[in-house]
Amino acid sequence: MGFRFPNPLGRSNPEVSYSQLIAQREDPDSPRLVRVVRPRRRRAKLLLLGALAVVVLLGAALVIWLYGAFGSDDAPEPRVAVVTANRLNCRSQPSPAAGVVYVAMRTQQLLVTGENGSWRQVRVSGKQCWVSGEFLSVPPPGRP
Repeated sequence: MGFRFPNPLGRSNPEVSYSQLIAQREDPDSPRLVRVVRPRRRRAKLLLLGALAVVVLLGAALVIWLYGAFGSDDAPEPRVAVVTANRLNCRSQPSPAAGVVYVAMRTQQLLVTGENGSWRQVRVSGKQCWVSGEFLSVPPPGRP
């Protein structure tokens, strides 16, 4: 009985009998009738890629945490301001001609995120808009 084994180089192997294979296994010095093909180390490659992905994700999480913990010196810290007018129009641009996106009521607290002259950029109800700073009571920087 003969066995035909695929050759990785594309050439066909001569038929090899079972007894020849057993003899080859028992005598390591005999000439090789069939090239031994070892399985590729896919598991090791997958484990290495998985470990690399974990390291990259942990590094990104560390950078995000450090940025959140220490912040950036360029961005001003958001401050809370209280509306002093009965009704305050929150506009899409820092201009009295811009469209009104939201109307804030007296004593409502707004989160100030930026400035442009006398206008303050605020975040209210998940929206970014602009209000005139003369109708806000904003504590000075450094005080809560």
